[in-house]
Amino acid sequence: MGRTILIALAATTALAGCGSSAAAPAAETAPAPGSPPRGSAAAKFAVHAALAAGTFNLYVYEPFKHGELAPASSHAVQLARASSAVRYIEREVALAGRYSHGEPALSARARALAAFAATLRRAVGANSVDGAAIERANGEAEKATQGG
Repeated sequence: MGRTILIALAATTALAGCGSSAAAPAAETAPAPGSPPRGSAAAKFAVHAALAAGTFNLYVYEPFKHGELAPASSHAVQLARASSAVRYIEREVALAGRYSHGEPALSARARALAAFAATLRRAVGANSVDGAAIERANGEAEKATQGG
């Protein structure tokens, strides 16, 4: 399935390059009214916050809910993945924080993301996990990404 998608993507990319260069500027459209400009701080913040939340869900929260982060002895690989994911999440939260300066709404979300990352760091240790802290981190992630 993945190979089919890759081939389709390559074919689409190759076909997109066909045609005259004069037609290319006409294909560009103006951004929709009210949407953030391309490359804006809000868009970059959203990308990094989404990456942090998605990584948390995939590598920490879902394995935790399925009992795969229980004792370190039986699930050492999952625990190592969760630990690595926490480091990646901290990086994404730091990058998101860079784009929140000067924007009050983004600053509030950045503080919520920072609290989420701090809770998560305490929840996932080298040899164990704190289930209650993971649940708290999940709530903080929802608050930060939903704006609640």
